[in-house]
Amino acid sequence: MDKSTKTIFLAPIIVVSILLITPIASQAQIMGTFSGGDGPKIRSIFVDQAIPIDPGASLWGNAPAMEVKVNGQNITIPILFNPTVKSINVKSMNNGTWIGFWLEWADPTPSTAALATHQFRDSIGVVFPATEGKTFIAMGGPGTPVNIMHWKADWQKDLDLGYYQDREDAYPNMAYDLYLGNDEENAEVLNYDPKTQDPNEMGAGDPRVHITELNPAYEPGLAAGNSLSQTIKFSPIEELVAEGFGTLTTQKEQNSLGKGAWDNGIWRVVMARPMMTKDATDAQFEPGKNKDIAFAVWDGGNMEVNGRKSVALWHNLVVEAGAPSAVVGQQPLTVTPPPAGAEGASTVAIAAIIGGAIVAASLIFYAAKRRAPAPTVTK
Repeated sequence: MDKSTKTIFLAPIIVVSILLITPIASQAQIMGTFSGGDGPKIRSIFVDQAIPIDPGASLWGNAPAMEVKVNGQNITIPILFNPTVKSINVKSMNNGTWIGFWLEWADPTPSTAALATHQFRDSIGVVFPATEGKTFIAMGGPGTPVNIMHWKADWQKDLDLGYYQDREDAYPNMAYDLYLGNDEENAEVLNYDPKTQDPNEMGAGDPRVHITELNPAYEPGLAAGNSLSQTIKFSPIEELVAEGFGTLTTQKEQNSLGKGAWDNGIWRVVMARPMMTKDATDAQFEPGKNKDIAFAVWDGGNMEVNGRKSVALWHNLVVEAGAPSAVVGQQPLTVTPPPAGAEGASTVAIAAIIGGAIVAASLIFYAAKRRAPAPTVTK
């Protein structure tokens, strides 16, 4: 086999290996791939009172902080090449019934809206294996799902403002005809000043249809049950479950409470949830039993969204035991989950990489064939 023939056969193999194997190997080295190992330990101390939702509550000063390093996600497209968040400080406490997590990270500019195409929210996620088996850190795998608590800065902003931010908050001078309410015959042209009027309240000079009376037929996200379109929010946290790339789905039962606050270049967020639930897709926390935990954080100011995020390796959460005591009170709210596949773009991107590798290999094949000397014919 001459040199040109070897090039023709080896080129496709080399290109495909570089494109598909290198990112996975790199991420495995940086992150640690599967749960169930003996990673760094985070203590969830036991307290005999309610878990404070306010990140500024003095009780959080009793919990030890653990610095967790994060790196740009590079397992799948979209990859984050220039992460701005380098680490997260983590605390945890439980009272035998509820468990809470206090998270802190540096961010010079708060990003609290995702209304326009150029806007991306700040957010943070806490990830747990939902089963006892080992699971892949990047969205789990078939039969070994992960359970995610995802705090969103724009949801927090809605709660802080007391109303749902909508398109006119991003574009105050936008022009439109009307929003149709359930009583379409009495629908009126909208005309209000968002700087002086509450966009969720009807009043003098504000004939806007109240947000709770919107006709879902004209609001497809709301009608489909998309959690991002829900106009009434009780928590800034969305609970999700995933069994691999392209499977991220909102859970039907939403039990988590939380609050986030930005101050002087620092985000501090608390997320709390019941330790044991009846939801089969929830991670369960037993007092005295350890649990794996991982993290992901998005800097909206760095245009981070979906897979463009900073991620942490699996850590070991040590859940200290004590006598169950106070309970943070709120009935679980139920929402209709949106269609699965919120991260389906990753699958498409992977297919694009493979397709690109095939094209590249074909070009190398063609170039090598053209350079190969013509065969010598002997009579």
